Amino acid sequence: RRDDRRDDRRDDRRDDRRDDRRDEKERRDDRRDNRRDERDERRDEPKAERKEATKVMIEEGERKEDIKENWLCKGLVVKVVHEGILNGILHKRKAHVLSMVDDFQGIIQMIDGAQEKLKIDQEFLETVIPAIGAPVMIVNGKCRGKRGTLVSVDFDNFKAVVNVEGRKMTKEYEHICKLM
Repeated sequence: RRDDRRDDRRDDRRDDRRDDRRDEKERRDDRRDNRRDERDERRDEPKAERKEATKVMIEEGERKEDIKENWLCKGLVVKVVHEGILNGILHKRKAHVLSMVDDFQGIIQMIDGAQEKLKIDQEFLETVIPAIGAPVMIVNGKCRGKRGTLVSVDFDNFKAVVNVEGRKMTKEYEHICKLM
């Protein structure tokens, strides 16, 4: 009975994490839709008003980052989040990205010493946030592909501060990843 309760609690936590990821994805999609709506509204405005609005946005520090769908690249440490890969054996385990097959697929090898190499899509992986002071790579947004150091983490807002080339930048968790 105790094992059954433990399994039930583990399943509940897993479901909660899955729901949290789904909610975060919905929030991202909503933000993306809002940006599209704002862009469409700006197209309807006269050009002079758009220029003024752009100046205000830049003064307030709201710059739109170049977010791309593909973030996976060679040299990262990632976590497997798909339960169906190898019957769940790799679920929540960390791996190195050894090479890239295309923009969305890479060859990974598990960190724990397993010799097998797997070809996997980035859809089944997530970024890893390292300890403070560890090297990271910006995998999406402004300064994509640059290396930096993790300065601090804001757990409440799902953001982290990264030092890149002497400049401190605030990035969302999913836009940075631990380096090997």
